[in-house]
Formats: sequence, C-alpha cells, structure tokens
Amino acid sequence: MYRNQKATLSLRRAIASGVPRTPGRIELVPLDAALRSELLATEDRFRRSPLITSGDPELVLHSWGWWASDGARHFSVVRVWERGGPDAVRRLLDLVPDADPSSVLAKAAAALEHPDGLDRFREGIEPYEDPEALPQVFATPRGRNATRRLMREIVHEPYVYDFPRLIAAHHEHTFEPEPIEELLRHEDVDESIRQALTTRASDLGSEPVDHLRSTAYDARLHGWFVETVEQGLLGPEQLVNTAQPAAAALPYLRHVDARARGHAVDLVREHLAGHPEAWVIALNLVETFAGSLAELITTAASVAGPRPDAEELARLDANARTTDAPDPAEAPAPALTHAEQREREKVLDPHAALASAHLLRTLVSGAPLPTDPAVLDVLAATHMTHFPGLSHPDWLVEACDRHASPDTRRRLVRKTTDGHGKPDLLACRQGIVAPSEMVARTPAREMSPLPRDWFTRDVPAEAAVDAARRLVADRLGTDPERWLRALAAMDTDRAEGPFVELLEHGSADTVPTTVLTPAGAGLLLHAGTDALAAVLPRLDTQATLTLTERACATNHLPDALLDHLFTHDNRAALLVLARSSRHRDLNLRLLAVDDPTINATLFGAVHSSRSTVEIRRIILSRRPQGRTADAPDDLLPLAPELREQLLARPYFDKRSAKYHRVLVEAADPELVEHALASWGKRLPLPDHLLAARNALRHGGPGRLRSLIDRALLSVGAAKVATKALSAPDPVAVLTTRLDKELSTERLVAKLRTCGEYEHEEVLDLPYTRDWDVLIRAHEQDPFRSRVWGTIARLPDAPDELAPAAFEYWSCFIDRTLTDRGPSWARAAIGNIPNLSLQRKEWAAVLDALLERGLLSGKEIIHGGAMANRMLHYLAEVSVRQEVPTALQAAVQDATNELAVLAGKLLGTDDEAWQRLFAALTGKDPHWPIPDSRTTPAALLHHASRTPLVHHCP
Repeated sequence: MYRNQKATLSLRRAIASGVPRTPGRIELVPLDAALRSELLATEDRFRRSPLITSGDPELVLHSWGWWASDGARHFSVVRVWERGGPDAVRRLLDLVPDADPSSVLAKAAAALEHPDGLDRFREGIEPYEDPEALPQVFATPRGRNATRRLMREIVHEPYVYDFPRLIAAHHEHTFEPEPIEELLRHEDVDESIRQALTTRASDLGSEPVDHLRSTAYDARLHGWFVETVEQGLLGPEQLVNTAQPAAAALPYLRHVDARARGHAVDLVREHLAGHPEAWVIALNLVETFAGSLAELITTAASVAGPRPDAEELARLDANARTTDAPDPAEAPAPALTHAEQREREKVLDPHAALASAHLLRTLVSGAPLPTDPAVLDVLAATHMTHFPGLSHPDWLVEACDRHASPDTRRRLVRKTTDGHGKPDLLACRQGIVAPSEMVARTPAREMSPLPRDWFTRDVPAEAAVDAARRLVADRLGTDPERWLRALAAMDTDRAEGPFVELLEHGSADTVPTTVLTPAGAGLLLHAGTDALAAVLPRLDTQATLTLTERACATNHLPDALLDHLFTHDNRAALLVLARSSRHRDLNLRLLAVDDPTINATLFGAVHSSRSTVEIRRIILSRRPQGRTADAPDDLLPLAPELREQLLARPYFDKRSAKYHRVLVEAADPELVEHALASWGKRLPLPDHLLAARNALRHGGPGRLRSLIDRALLSVGAAKVATKALSAPDPVAVLTTRLDKELSTERLVAKLRTCGEYEHEEVLDLPYTRDWDVLIRAHEQDPFRSRVWGTIARLPDAPDELAPAAFEYWSCFIDRTLTDRGPSWARAAIGNIPNLSLQRKEWAAVLDALLERGLLSGKEIIHGGAMANRMLHYLAEVSVRQEVPTALQAAVQDATNELAVLAGKLLGTDDEAWQRLFAALTGKDPHWPIPDSRTTPAALLHHASRTPLVHHCP
C-alpha cells in the first residue's frame, strides 16, 4: 500500500508509524525490510516525508530532507524517544553530520542530560496530535495564494485528521478550496464526509437567495455569489435585485456576468432616464440606502413622482444654463476595493507623469502651467531616470516658483543639483547619447559581445546590436586579414580601450590569429553572414563550435550566425544550440535537420520539463521534418541513447505523467509495449487505442495480438483492437474510434470538467482542435477566463482570439509576438498586465511592433492601455537618436494624432489642463475609471470634460 501511487501522505504516515488498526492488537507493525531499504534510498519527498512518524532514527533522519520544519523535526525526535528511549535519540544524534545546525537536535542533546529529559523536551512541541489544531489552521482566514503556499507544506506535517471537528470548523468558517481538496483525498473520507465538506456553512438550512438577502455584501460574499451563479443556483441578476446594501454591491457589477449589468441598465432606463429629480434622489441615497440596487432605483423614481415630459425637460435644461448656480460640490472619490486600488496604482504609473506632461505641453502652444501644489509635488519628486533629459524642464521650475510649497521647491532644487549620470542604455533610449557613440566608446573587452546591462531579460537591446553591427561592418567589412587582426587584438591590452579604437587602429600592429578565443568569438558575433563566410574558413577547425558556445553562453544568437550554421549544416555547433535552446521556433528549426542525436538532445531527460510535449511528440513520431517522407515507413531512427533512456523503468508519478504517456504515441512498437507494461493501467482509453494503432502500424498484426493476449491493453481497447484485426483495414477501424475519442467535442467536455490548473495538461493531449467548434462552444457557454486565454495562446490559434490570449498573461513578450500579426500586437498593447512590467521592457517590444508595421502610431494613441506608459514611451522615442526610418515615421504619426486631439479637446483651457495634470499624477480620483479604457485618447477625453457631480447632503 505504501508503494501505491494513489496512497495518500496520511496513509503512508499511518503505515510508517506502525500503529496497528486491527482491533485488539497492541504491538507495532514493523516496516517491511525491503520497503525500508527502498525508502532509505529514495529522494522522492512524497515517499520520504511520511517517515517522520516512524520513530526509527535512520528513517526519521531520512524524512527530514531540506523541507522539514523545526516543529516537524521536534515531533519526530519525541516519537523516537518514546519508541526507543534515550539510546535511540543518541543513535539519531550520532547519525547527524557534525555540520547540521538544527536547534532541535541541540535541545535534544541537552535534554538527555536530565532525568526528566523527555518531559522537558516535549515542552513547546507543535500540537500535531491535538484534534483541534488542523481545524484551526484551515479556518484561519488568509489569501488564496497564501493558502496555496501553506498547503504545499502542511500536507507533509503529521497533523491528526479529526473529521467531525474539521466539518464543524468548516461549517463555522468556510475553508478555502485548497484545504477541501486535500481533505477529500484522505483515505477515511466516505460519501457522508464528502457531502459535509462540500457544503458551505451558508448553504446549511437556507436557500441561496435568502442567504444573499440576509448577509451584507462584501468581497467574501462576492466569491460565494460567483460560485453559486456558476452552479446555476442563482441568476446573476440577483446581484441587482437582492444583494444589499446597494453601495456595497454596486462596485461588483463589473465583475459578474453581463446579464447583471444589462438588468441594471434596463432598470435605469425604465425608472431614471429622463428624470433629473429621480437621479438626484438616487445619487444622494446611494451611500446610505440599506436595500438592493433595484430597490434604490425604484424608490428614487417613486419619491420623485412622474417623469417630466419633453417640454418640461427642455425648460429645465434652459434654466440650468442661464441660472447662476453655485459651484458644484467636488465629486466624491469612487469607493474602491483594495484590489481595485492596487490596480489603479499600477495603471497610473505616476513616475511617467512628468515626461507625459512635457510631451503634451510641447504639442500645444500656450498650454497652461500646473497650479495644484499636490500635482507639482509629484512632478518635482520625479527622479531624472524617468525623464528624457538631463534636468527638469523650465516650465516645471517656473510652475514650482509660482505655485508649489517651499518643500517642493527645495526638493526640485536638490534633485536638479544632485543628479548623476544616467546608465548608457537609458541615456541612449532617452536621446542623450546616440547608439553609435555609446558602442564606440565602450571598452572593447565588454563588446564580446555586449555588456550585461544592455540586456533586458536576456534579450539584448536592439539599438545597441544594430549600432555594433554597423560599426563593425564599416571598420572591418569582409576583409579576412583585418578581421583576424581584430580577433587577435581582443586578447591583448588593446581590448581595454574604446571599441572603435580597437577596430580602427588596435589591430594594425597585431599578428593575425588563427585560433578563435571566447573574447574573439564575442567580437565575431557582430559579423554579418558574408563576413562569417569569409572569416571562419581562415580559423581553426573548432572556431564555429567556439563561436556557437559563446553565443549560447551570452544569450546572444544573431540571425546571421543561425543562418550560417544551418546553411553549412555544422552538426557539432547545432548540437550545442540544441542543448541550450528554449525557444519553440529554434527547436522546430533544429528538428528539421533530421539528426537523431540532435533530436535526442532536444527530447531531454524523461522527467525534465525542459522539452515540451509538442517537441517530444514530433521526435517520437520519427517523421522527417526537413523533407517529405518517401513512404509511410520512411522514418528516422531514434538515437540509441534516447531509446535506452525511454526503455528504462523510471518511477512513475502523476506530476510527470504527461512526459510518460507520450510514449504510447511513439512510432516504435517496443516503446509502446514498454509504456503499456510499465504504467499502462494508469492510462485512459484513448492512450490505449493510440498504443494499439501504433503497435499495428509499426509492428504488424502479430504485435497487436500479443498486446491483447498478454492483457496489456485495457478491456475497452482490447475489444476495439480485436474487432479491428478481423476487419479488412484494421488501421481504419482504430482511427475511426480514435477520431471519436479525440474529437474536439471530447476536448471541450474535458476542459469543462478539469481542475483549476489542469487545463494546460489537457491541451497537451493529442485532441483534434477544430477552432470553429471551440469558438462556438465558448460562445454558448464560456470557458473560465484562464482556460480560454491558454487556448488562445496555442500556436495554431486564429487571430480573432488574440484579445483573450492576453487577459491573464503577464510576461515579457519576445520576438514570437512579432510573428503573430497585427491583431496580436493590438491586443498586447491593450492589456494592462503586460504593460505593468518595466518600461524598458515594453519600450523594446513597442519599438519592434512599430518598426515592423504591426502597429500604427494612431493605434498607440487610441488602443494603448495605460496612458502614462504610452505617453512616456513617445516622449522618449521622439527625442531618441538614430531611430530607424519606419519607427520614426510611426512615432511621428502618433505625435501628430496626439497634437490634433490635445488641440481639439484641451486647447488652452486652464481647467481642462489642470484635470489632465491631476490625472497624470494620480491626484484625480475619477481617473482611471475602473474597467474603462485607459488609452492616451481616453485620458484627453476625460480631461476635456467636467466629471459628473452631485451635492452631498
């Protein structure tokens, strides 16, 4: 039972403890000797950690690993002492290396010196055996992420699982989903316990609508409401009709099904539209009204009386325009949840406010100065690294002299006088220095190939790469002699001087080299395709390998080098690429070489996640990727070392199951048979059918019959295979059944029933992906956002899914984005999670998208989320030097559009500009509006209008 893959940690702890479960038996059950030896040799945490209850010194020490907490160690040593007495503890101490710093062991050693040492040592022990301990842990409120982190560790702790107490605690304080999932795995769980644990406290003795009506709405109740709606127990409209108070429920309207918002809109149109008096009453009541939103709307309309007719509305409107009314009260700031406040701060990016304001003021002649001291304080506090210039702009100094507080003026003077030089790459990005000048003056030894601080997440700055390539091409060209002297100079004192001097003069008196060193290889990475073809033949036979190793070690793989390696088919160098490649496009290009050794390297270790299921599936199919196969049996061989690895009998566990199951898809009957014999019982019917078809295709009917006769196939698969063998075309019979089992409809069903984070593994399975079917299924019954986003990011996903692909994606996007088309580019810049990364990261992405024509300048203005971020980017690139022509044209297009909008919407209106400055610096409580567009165009439209206000009572 201990070896069983489905054995829970609590069951293994019970077995390791030796405590008998047979009624009447009191003596401990010893651990099987073979199992004991096997466990002492294993490194698997899930097999080691349960040994903490064993009381055996060797097993206890082995159970600790690096993960055991001091509390668990303390408990385990107490168990050793109780079982074997002081001598067992001394034996444990003797087994521990002298370097072990454990305070628990030091305490145990001290306790051994006292007659009542065990009682002393028990003091302060973690109450694992207290039935109330685990319920208290699970009932303690904490965030979902904290709960997930806790559960990863707590499952290995030897707590007592008292289910009556756990159920009572759950019904008093509903547990988070992760503890419930863990409890449901326990070996003692029966249907009654399962039912009790899956029933929420709020569900006991009341209907969902009654619970919603009787409980004040908050974030916790909102989570319950969303789950209840998903289960079909409540309609989303109940958030409007039943949830109360209205002010608490109102912010959550944008987080639920659109039907709730639609229902609210319908109520507003029916009762408030065209009824100013009802609007005034509703706005004054909303903060204190105890009922639901629907009740608030109908009550306001009822108190206000009949809706005025069209003539009366026209008269009221005319009076409002001509009457000298007092200034309206300041609109109260919208009530934001904690999550919304964090999102607002992320979207604002106030450090970009100064550069954004400076750009806009340069586009509108006569633009007013900011006058709000709070706004000026934010602008003056801006560090110069966030502004494309060497000092604060003159207009800010003037505005601070006129309107800022003394503290703000002193801060501005201090920041102006205490400024330091900016890093090279930042100065280059902000137009202070040209890329060519930056490269030319950098010490040559650092240009091998580039300084590390010119990389962003292992991606080199494109401006620096282009400038270095231009400089090297201009100074060295394709002349082998000049190249060989320069390569030799990279290993001399000349390399300490500026890069340009080494290229121009440093190689004049240097003896040409024929051996490529790592330093010289770094220089050679700046060579073009023609230069590589001219220089490499003049170097030693290992030069190409040295060059490739240098490229991989420095994360700089220029296209010229890749083209050279693939054109000349240098297998040794391509093998180096295969060892280090992490990019799908490069892996596919390497597979097209059709080299078994390269394929084996790309496959990697069976348990490793370095290689994807997609790559492994291609390798195991043995189909040529670089040419068209001549016949069905025209297959590539698998490298001997790969076959040996795959035919080994590794320890199977659920976490790496996807890397094991792909073996049934191998075009190799021996591998298929090995997979079935080793872990076939853990594989579902579709995998058994795939195994049967591959055994038939590549081993013949006899091989398939052997699998059936030895019961290696499941009962269902064996029936289908037997039927296939009696048919004229056995492969067609198996394929027909597989088409059904692996249809897109089955994929949809699987995605709807899988666990929260299991969808990625489901999408790795060989289901057919009919995009029309998937899109239609999502339209009829939407998948969870995280699931649909993962589907949308699949390599073969249609462009129309691009917006969904970025909803939950927050990562630095490399060149793969530029290969997906304009719709992906537009979706990417409209996605706040992506744009919340560092500005320098997204500046590089925007450069690439604009330069390649995937975005227009106008799309930056009207489609780029986070206005401050987009305006800051334009402020920098508009003053940058040596900008590529295509990028320069796109930025000019953007600034022209921005100038037109700013002139039209703001002009020189002082109030509009003050609203703009407040919005840029985060001092406008009405910007950004949650769930509304945050583009530069939306910002200008917002600043041009006075916010809707109401008089507070």
